[in-house]
Amino acid sequence: MLDQNGKYELLSLNDAKTLSLEKATAAGVEVPSGSVEDQLNTWLAQELVQLDTAMYALYVKQFSPDGTDIDLQNLGNPRLVSKKSQGFLKLVNGTGSPILVAINSTFTAPNGNVYSCGNKTVTVAAAGEAFISVSSSLSGKSQNLPSGQTFTNSLSLTATNPQPFTNGGDDETDAEYLERLIFLKTNNASEQSTPSAIKELKTFYDKVRIYVNNSPADYITPVPVPTGGYVGVVNFPSGINAGPEEIENALQIFLNRFEFGNVLFSSSNLHPLLSDTIYIDDFPQNLTVAPAQSVKTTIACEIEVSFLTGMEETEKNILATGFAKQFVQNLISFYGGAAGNSVCTFQSAAAGPPAPVISNLSVSSKIGRNNIIAPIISIEQIRAFISDENFTANTQGLSYLKCTLLTAEFDPEIIGETKKKLSIHAPTGGTIESINFFKDNLFTDNTSWYDRFIFLDPSLITVKVSEV
Repeated sequence: MLDQNGKYELLSLNDAKTLSLEKATAAGVEVPSGSVEDQLNTWLAQELVQLDTAMYALYVKQFSPDGTDIDLQNLGNPRLVSKKSQGFLKLVNGTGSPILVAINSTFTAPNGNVYSCGNKTVTVAAAGEAFISVSSSLSGKSQNLPSGQTFTNSLSLTATNPQPFTNGGDDETDAEYLERLIFLKTNNASEQSTPSAIKELKTFYDKVRIYVNNSPADYITPVPVPTGGYVGVVNFPSGINAGPEEIENALQIFLNRFEFGNVLFSSSNLHPLLSDTIYIDDFPQNLTVAPAQSVKTTIACEIEVSFLTGMEETEKNILATGFAKQFVQNLISFYGGAAGNSVCTFQSAAAGPPAPVISNLSVSSKIGRNNIIAPIISIEQIRAFISDENFTANTQGLSYLKCTLLTAEFDPEIIGETKKKLSIHAPTGGTIESINFFKDNLFTDNTSWYDRFIFLDPSLITVKVSEV
């Protein structure tokens, strides 16, 4: 039964009988104990409890759905199914003869994942280079890769990926599905076309951002947008090398959803644009879109812990590396990243002291629950992922004391642009450092990273755990 605050509380039999008797009294009907009327009232109360139980079940399904109940309530926006990872390879031919890359040629990543070039052929000139789009043989988040990998192949080519491989995804869980639905229903409400466009774009691309200017004045910073204009940013798997077939869906959706044009019509070295021509009733419409670019991120962390008295060194190391692994996995699950190995160095406080123990932390791939383009990141946000309450509550024998060092370095990987570094040891005044990729002037030409996203490589995350 709904109370006065709209909260549902199930009726008990006694509560139901009391309600029935109150209604009878209010109607002027006397119900003596043990009478036929009293027996009928008991039967009516039982029916009322059963009805209330059924109504409560419907209430739960409506406001706290799970499983297929979520799907049934959102038929117009089905949950995402597993997808293959995509990206592009830079092929370098070091021989004196051209090399043909045939249809369905395969390239194997260091972790064993296999990627195919699909239905296109590419010829790499003698002592030359070329780019080719590939997709994973299998579906799932585990097929995503950080940039800078070298792929083996049977073609005498050097193959590397300058951009991360993205878009690989598992079947959407109940929690992820509900989170995405809530985001679509609660964000960008000021421009009705925007949530619809984002919803449709996310069926093809995992990261999308649309910046709309509905104000009466032109925006100059952080992104130049005149009144009635917008900037569309999409994370294409092949990045700035995406071809027409990869960007076609995005341009078509922008054209269908908006009556005004993307306002950025010229590329720069810092923010390249992709463009193509879409035809409506034989009239050409030239559209542009900014491809999202990943930021190379290096994180170093040092923490202090204590253990129960008398604990063996082997068990200390197991607990310390498990604690460090949970921190790295928390980061990748939140920001997005690939499967791989981070490094943990454990220093015991035992007499000696013993040599530090260095271990690999194997973490799984995550697209990132927030799918952040142009994120806001503070060093305190990163530090919060060290102490996972759900994990520490089940870690008997280890106590997290403090973080003594934490740095996050963001490298735009563009010649002439300096790296940005966050640290818990902030410079003057002890202020907490943070970066708002969307608004801060991060490049030396005073432009922001509005088309950047975080994609973590576990090998660039190191953790040192010291016993005190």
